[in-house]
Amino acid sequence: MALHGKCHSDPLDLRLLRLEEGLELLEKTMFGEERCPDELKDVGDKIALKCNGLPFVLDLIGGIISRKEKKEALWLEVLNNLSSFII
Repeated sequence: MALHGKCHSDPLDLRLLRLEEGLELLEKTMFGEERCPDELKDVGDKIALKCNGLPFVLDLIGGIISRKEKKEALWLEVLNNLSSFII
């Protein structure tokens, strides 16, 4: 991304996403056009909440989770480790 940036451009002023928007972004990043399975919905909601509406974090975490098995235990591991990476 840094190679495509302008040296003298104004910084982007990105807003935090509302919880519903964060859930939508996370789900779209993880599943594309499919819906989140019911058995993973609760932990997915908790992950979105812990991302504090930060679009880049939601997209990054969604990308990581999309490459993992769709098992609650693995997603809970991601959830439990988010605190050490998000301020």
